[in-house]
Amino acid sequence: MTVKVFPYGPLGSNMYVLISNACWFLIDPSCKPDAVFMSRAADELKAKELKGIIITHGHFDHLAACGLWSEKFPDVPVYIHPEDAICLKDPRKNCSLDFAGPETFDITPEDIMDLNGGVIDGLKITVLHTPGHCKGQCAIIFEDTEREDLRDVMFTGDLLFKGSIGRTDLYDGDYKEMQRSLEMLKSIEKDYTVLPGHGPSSTLNIEKATNPFL
Repeated sequence: MTVKVFPYGPLGSNMYVLISNACWFLIDPSCKPDAVFMSRAADELKAKELKGIIITHGHFDHLAACGLWSEKFPDVPVYIHPEDAICLKDPRKNCSLDFAGPETFDITPEDIMDLNGGVIDGLKITVLHTPGHCKGQCAIIFEDTEREDLRDVMFTGDLLFKGSIGRTDLYDGDYKEMQRSLEMLKSIEKDYTVLPGHGPSSTLNIEKATNPFL
């Protein structure tokens, strides 16, 4: 399992490509497909199957290019939490009205919770519903069942950043829910590489020890 980051999305958002033996996943499709298929990863990805387009939450800066990706891969499911599925159709709820002009996406997504507990190409997937930044915010954990020597990864969207957390003053934000979600992360005993929606990566143990919000 390897992960590549494309930090070129709107408002500095990160898009990730997670690559396993025979397939790959796209997390937070904020950058156009050309950003990936003109990169060094292109040849490797062309030989593998895209299994899912995963959206951690429904704000436009994390799904700005999902329409282009869905057009390029029409048979690949797009996953988002049901609480945020409406964000694809509503520019007020996806916050594009506030930052970039109205954006809507003609996509019928799948429930991201359907991935929870599944194993795909040796990757065990855990989906944590972690509201606070918005109602449908989720953290997604991928654990490589075939490699014990690697630290597994957690995509935290706009829940947890290196040294900080996501804001709660946008549509559907709730500080009390954010606190409950952070408590959920604090209760996790295993360490993970934290791959946030903005900014550099960290680890869960480092954030527990140094992040003032944890």
